[in-house]
Amino acid sequence: MAVASYGPKSFAAAAFSITATTTNPNIGKVASAAAGDTTFTVVASTGSTSVTGGAGGFIPPTPTRTALTTIVINCSGGSSCGNDTTVTITTAAGTGRGKQITGLSAAFGYSGAATWKSGPTSGGASLSFVIAGVGNNNSKSFRLGVVWPIAATGTIGTATGPYTVQVTASGVTSASRNLAANANVQAGISLSQVTPLDFGTLALMAGQSGSVTYPAGGQGAEASWSLTGAQQVRGHTIGKYKVTGTPGQQISVSVTPIPTLTLTRQPSGGSLPMSVSNTAQGAQLIPLSGEFFFYIGGSINFSSSTTTGAYKGIYTITVNYS
Repeated sequence: MAVASYGPKSFAAAAFSITATTTNPNIGKVASAAAGDTTFTVVASTGSTSVTGGAGGFIPPTPTRTALTTIVINCSGGSSCGNDTTVTITTAAGTGRGKQITGLSAAFGYSGAATWKSGPTSGGASLSFVIAGVGNNNSKSFRLGVVWPIAATGTIGTATGPYTVQVTASGVTSASRNLAANANVQAGISLSQVTPLDFGTLALMAGQSGSVTYPAGGQGAEASWSLTGAQQVRGHTIGKYKVTGTPGQQISVSVTPIPTLTLTRQPSGGSLPMSVSNTAQGAQLIPLSGEFFFYIGGSINFSSSTTTGAYKGIYTITVNYS
């Protein structure tokens, strides 16, 4: 006697899964601007990352950085994996100083890449395009680019720009994955002048040569002030400057031209060389107060033939995280 049994049978449906080969993307340690957004752009095809807007930058300073991100779509479970697949990327509000991603792009054309079929490959805060079927028990990928603004205010440290990748196809169980652009954001550096370097007004003594020296040694370092061959008519001030930034961060300060700056008589005619000194030599740390002070001084030699008048010169100070 033959016996037959009947009942429900289960079938495994084709299904997607999504993986990413990097931290999606990580632009590393950066400085926000002192005011306004700084925009970092990651090129999808290469991962080349650069500042495309605002006054912030990379720490340490560099023109570009690499943050290549590859999104991998996997499919298994049946022939439906060969159906055209829609990829949709949406963004959300950022965390820390990271704002919502404002631009998305996708790149293809490399080994293992999906075959693009239709839809835009670049857009704003959302993007949707169609690729050819991944294939059963197979994987295809695309590279992701972003345009990501970093704010000048907010919590320093970890920042994210969240986004979600979703893939759908007829006959395949869809999949989505939450990912995020990442950065370590430090407060923007600002530089301000507290007092200018000013040797004051000097009355030269007839027939004498002399010099005036005010070395950088700190505000009120009057013992260091020295003057020969002339008399002080109006007081002097040391050049004092303030840097604000993230406490504990290392900075570098450069002053140009150094060691010699040419002062020019105003409105025209005559010049005086001035040696320049700076207390912020080598690497410096911003203290817990978030404010770092340094001083610029110098010295000038003159003679009985020096043309009288007002002399001025310009030096440039550059401060960077290092």
